[in-house]
Amino acid sequence: MSKEVHSIDKDVADLASLGYKQELKRNLNFFSNFAISFSFISATTGIFSLFGFGLTTGGQRLSGVGRLYS
Repeated sequence: MSKEVHSIDKDVADLASLGYKQELKRNLNFFSNFAISFSFISATTGIFSLFGFGLTTGGQRLSGVGRLYS
């Protein structure tokens, strides 16, 4: 435990020598929230539409083979 504390203190000291303070900002603005939501919705839409396309054109057997290779 003391080694971890020493490592953390050393990291803080190194950052201070470079002119920075140790901080972690965890906030999402409107654009970040929109981007995350959009990417999730786009990926989900693509998965479901391509799954239906694969079943109608290649059938169940080829869809199973495709899953093995992906």
